[in-house]
Amino acid sequence: MPSTNWDAWPKWNGEEKLQTPRFSFSYSATDYSGVTSTDNIILLKNRALLELYRTVTSDGRAQSILELGFFQGGMPLFLADMLAPRKIVAVDQIQPSAELIGIVKRNRLPIEFIGGVDQNDTDRIRSIVETNFKEPVDLIIDDCSHCYPQTKACFEALFGYLRPGGKYIIED
Repeated sequence: MPSTNWDAWPKWNGEEKLQTPRFSFSYSATDYSGVTSTDNIILLKNRALLELYRTVTSDGRAQSILELGFFQGGMPLFLADMLAPRKIVAVDQIQPSAELIGIVKRNRLPIEFIGGVDQNDTDRIRSIVETNFKEPVDLIIDDCSHCYPQTKACFEALFGYLRPGGKYIIED
């Protein structure tokens, strides 16, 4: 079974900062004003939600991950450092910043950010999954529109790509 960094990490630095082996994060579920940089990655989650991710991924089985809604890229970077997965594909309506792409390249992370993807376009999202994952996906995270019709449509379109025993997380 692949190992994770959950035993020793993250290091919580106060109410809104945390450290993983490679990265420093600012985290908040309410402050959308931050911009990811090399020195400070923005993670739009609270500590309780991050602890929930510890619970659902500590078995090390989340080796292929699809995230709908990457915003500043914090969650894919966090999961890449905590889980050392084989592949993360993250899609969003917005394009990833040059800074975010640079962080991925400099650290040789197995993350692909795909911008310009609307959550309503389930055909395109399925095509992205079929192109990027040759085996069933271990973890699907929907942190995208936060609207029931789009979330439901994606769940119906993507659940069949999940491996038996895999996790499908809808954040809202």
